[in-house]
Amino acid sequence: NGSLQSDYTLVVDGPVVSGDRFEINDTFSTASVLGAGDQTHQGLTIHAPYNNDWFQISPAVSGTLEVDVLFDTRVGDLDLELYDASQQLLDNSLTSTDNEHVSVDVVAGQDYYIKVVAPLGAYTQPDYDLVINGPGPNLDPYEVNDSFATAADLGTGDQLQENLSIHLGGNDDW
Repeated sequence: NGSLQSDYTLVVDGPVVSGDRFEINDTFSTASVLGAGDQTHQGLTIHAPYNNDWFQISPAVSGTLEVDVLFDTRVGDLDLELYDASQQLLDNSLTSTDNEHVSVDVVAGQDYYIKVVAPLGAYTQPDYDLVINGPGPNLDPYEVNDSFATAADLGTGDQLQENLSIHLGGNDDW
């Protein structure tokens, strides 16, 4: 109505960001174990301020491991860090632009840890993709499905599943 108001309250009730399928993977010790080789995980989230996402990868062969985090920084910035099993930082990407990338030479059978974090812990990010390139055999879309407990849910009905792999000796697919 055009009148002045010297004291008012504004409440913004924004969308809730839910945890992704890998939760709870908020610490080094609770890192989600991923398979070896090339893989892409889409639709991941940093669902709360001061939430980190940790992933463990153990390459089947020695070579170069490249990790990318793809996201829109207008929605929330992210940083990417890569550690060895002793929690020593091997590489990081800390830009304030879209996407982050790290690349490290790795040794077969050793554990490496990927950390995705919002700078200063202040942001959420409702949608990012984690892209891992090598080294090692390419995984099928259902990995890690190597036990009854981690069996892939194929849903119901007639299906044809292509491009599946038994990527290591002794590997089972469930």
